[in-house]
Amino acid sequence: MSTAKRIGGYVYRQELARVRSATGTARDYVKRILEEKPGPALTALYLAHVGIELGVITEAAATLDEIGRRGSQT
Repeated sequence: MSTAKRIGGYVYRQELARVRSATGTARDYVKRILEEKPGPALTALYLAHVGIELGVITEAAATLDEIGRRGSQT
């Protein structure tokens, strides 16, 4: 039996960590584009990585939203 997801609980903190990590990674790729001024192929690759990280952020935000909504119903 699993424990209930709650604000401040394990899953909540885990998802916050995912958001922070993915945000930092996306920011690093954008910074690399600005500083390195890579060619089109490498720029496209970096932007693909940014897109993946944005997906991670979206998934984690949805989980946090679900936890928040459940928490406000109790």
